[in-house]
Amino acid sequence: RTKLLLHLLDTSLPSPERAFETVRKELELYSPELAEKPVVVVGTKIDLLSDRSKIEKLKRHFERIGYRFFPISSVTGEGVSALLDFVAGELERL
Repeated sequence: RTKLLLHLLDTSLPSPERAFETVRKELELYSPELAEKPVVVVGTKIDLLSDRSKIEKLKRHFERIGYRFFPISSVTGEGVSALLDFVAGELERL
């Protein structure tokens, strides 16, 4: 039933990239079939970042390795509309 995985990643962590890789490895061990589903990386808590350049760095990193990246803040709502629009389009396409 799962068509698309949203991986929520806390951008305030010292190394969100490493946290993502850890979860991806665990997912592959748990279910190789599930790990093959399309993934969107959602960078959360961007309202906590004092250095907003981290968002662009993360976006470049994840897109370089083949994932779409959407930075959002649940507190302020920043980026949520763009994420929802993308997810709706992807689910329709899939």
